[in-house]
Amino acid sequence: MLSAAGTSLGLLLCGAAVPPENRDRAEVLLRWVAHHSNPTQVRPADVPGIELEWDEEWSSLLSAEEVGARWRAVEDKPDHPDRNRLLLLRRCLEQRVASRFRLLYAGSDAWLLEERDADGRELRRGGLGGERWMLYRRDGEQAQLTVIHSGIPFPGGFNVSRYHDMAVEKLRRFFHYRLPVIGLVPDPGSVVFEGETWRLALRGPGSGGVMLSGDWPAPRNEPRALGLRWLDGGESASGVPPSMVFVPATTGDASAPISGFVEDRGDGVRVRATRRASKRVGRDEVERACVRPVAASDWLVRDWSDRSVPHWENYRDSLSVTWVTHDGVDRFAITDPMGIPPPARASSSPAPAAEGSPGRSWGWFISVVLVGLVIVIIPVIVHRTMRGNT
Repeated sequence: MLSAAGTSLGLLLCGAAVPPENRDRAEVLLRWVAHHSNPTQVRPADVPGIELEWDEEWSSLLSAEEVGARWRAVEDKPDHPDRNRLLLLRRCLEQRVASRFRLLYAGSDAWLLEERDADGRELRRGGLGGERWMLYRRDGEQAQLTVIHSGIPFPGGFNVSRYHDMAVEKLRRFFHYRLPVIGLVPDPGSVVFEGETWRLALRGPGSGGVMLSGDWPAPRNEPRALGLRWLDGGESASGVPPSMVFVPATTGDASAPISGFVEDRGDGVRVRATRRASKRVGRDEVERACVRPVAASDWLVRDWSDRSVPHWENYRDSLSVTWVTHDGVDRFAITDPMGIPPPARASSSPAPAAEGSPGRSWGWFISVVLVGLVIVIIPVIVHRTMRGNT
C-alpha cells in the first residue's frame, strides 16, 4: 500500500503488475488520492474562507414491510440501540425528509452551519474564537439558544461542538470525496485502467476497505472520482452495503469537484445531496456571519458560562464535557457523573483542577467521535431532549 513515509511510487507500481503504459497515469492517480485522503484536508488550501450551499433529501432503502417488522421487534424496548434508526426510517417512509444547508467556514475558530428542514425547523450553529452556539427556531415554538465556552464544563447533551465536526465532514464530502473521513490508504496493486475509467482499492489494517472508481476525461490532467463502495459489505446495520455516487461539477469559483452525491448509508438511509452554490469568501465575512445571535426576551437561553448558572441545577448528576481546541483540533475531557456542590461564588471560569485530579486530567482527551457515542446525534431528537429537561 502507498506509504505515508514517501516510498517511491515508481518502485511500488513496478512491483504491482501495473502495465508500463499506465504507470505514469497510475502515479498521478495515487498521488491525487493520497492528497484527497489527507486527514487534515477540509477546504482548498489557498482559500481563506468558503461559502457552500446545498440541499439534502433522505429516503429509506428498506421497504415499509421491512421497517415495520424491525420496528415491531423493538417497539416495547425504549433503550434498544436500533430505535432511533428505525424511527428515522419510518419518518422517511411517511413524509418527505429534506433540509437546505448553508455553510461558511474559515477554520475551527470561525464557522457557521445553517439548516432549515421541510417541516419549518431552523437550526443555526456557529463558533467564533472560544465560543460556540446553537439556535433552534420553529414557528409556534419557543426559540432556544445554547452557548458553550472553551475550557468551561457543560452537560454532555448540549455539545454544540459536534456540529463543527458535521460542518467539516460536509466540506470533505464536497471537496475531497469523503476520503479524509474514511482514513484508508491506496493499494497500488489494485489500480486498474479501462479506457478512460479507473478503479483503486483503499485499505487499512483489519478492514475490507473501499473501492474508489472514476474517470479521466480529456483534456483533464487529473482524474475525478465517480463512486465509492465498501468492500465485503462494509459495516451495515441495515444489510444494505454502504456506497456513494458522485456527480461531477463543471465550473465555478472555488467550485467543489462534485455538484452532488447519492449516499446509501449502512443504516438503511439514502441521502441525495445537490450543491446550489460555492464561492470563496474572506475570513472577515465568515467572522461577521458567525457571531452569536442576540437573544430575544422570549427565548430559552442555556449559556454554560460557568457552574454558577441556575440551569446547572437540573444537570447536577449529568455527564460533564469540557471542550478546548489545540492547533485547530477539538479535544474533549469527560467528567464522570457526580453531584456538583453549589459554588461558593460566581466565576467566569472553573477553578483550575489539581494535578491529576479525577475526571479533569487533560491526558484524558478523547476525540469527538467518542463523545458522539454518548450523546444523541439526531438534531431534532437532541432538541426535544433538551427541552424536556428544562
